[in-house]
Amino acid sequence: MEQKFDVIVPMTADNLPIFQLNIKWMQKNLSCRRILVIGAEKLSEPVRALGVEFIEENTLYKGLTLGKVRECLKARLGEEKRAGWYFQQFLKLAYAYQCQDEYYIVWDADTIPLHKIWHMIDDKPVFTKKEEMEPAYFQTLDVLFDGKVKRCGDFSFICENMIMHTAVMKEMLTRILENPSLQGQTFWERILSVVSDENLAQSGFSEFETYGNYVMTYYPELYRFRTLKGMRKGAEYLGMAPTQKQLLWAAKSYDTIAFERWSYHHRWVGILCSNPVIMALFPLSLVEKAKRWISGLRG
Repeated sequence: MEQKFDVIVPMTADNLPIFQLNIKWMQKNLSCRRILVIGAEKLSEPVRALGVEFIEENTLYKGLTLGKVRECLKARLGEEKRAGWYFQQFLKLAYAYQCQDEYYIVWDADTIPLHKIWHMIDDKPVFTKKEEMEPAYFQTLDVLFDGKVKRCGDFSFICENMIMHTAVMKEMLTRILENPSLQGQTFWERILSVVSDENLAQSGFSEFETYGNYVMTYYPELYRFRTLKGMRKGAEYLGMAPTQKQLLWAAKSYDTIAFERWSYHHRWVGILCSNPVIMALFPLSLVEKAKRWISGLRG
């Protein structure tokens, strides 16, 4: 029997349009017992209208609010522009205190699972290997655990989804809370306290990199590994309102496709990728490869 899990989706209002499209794909292709969106109160009504459960983000973990994270960053940097980025990471970690099951899945609202995505293989949870590497993440990791947790391989844990072991996550956060060299009353304050001012203003912490390397340090046999074919710049090719036909076309090349707001949509690429003849004759992966080649010639 397929094991099912809570799938949590931290979300902002900007993610709502793509999530409305995504929800059916998630229900079909993820091992969902229930989907829980974590977001601002204004999202409650539209999210519940989709038949999805909702958690108001400022109530998930005592003392963790977007306002508090903003205050923390403003006190350090004089600005708060990255507060939301850090806040959504802390929410993913904090859900461990609410989860009643052995595992829970974190999934990005803007990422569509085009095929069945298994998070357990032979009764073991699965990490997805990626290539992104950010030195600042490992600097923070080193200080959080007094040098005992290091980068474990030549790959990254940063992905659009991850299955978390609830007890291991709570253990990791307890280590952070009990580390006498860290400052702050909560786990998230302590994490931010060890990020340098330079890194704090940009990208100074990764929840997935931290958890993945922690697991591999203390529980190296707990997880298995796999790779997925993912397209990150879906909006660049299909815009922010892809049709079902376009998504089925994308599924011939990829396992997942993300529609990130920062991705620039080229008009001529959009015309090409909505052409039925092009979709019938060429895979999206070939279009992507051709565009990269053309961009390389121009550059």
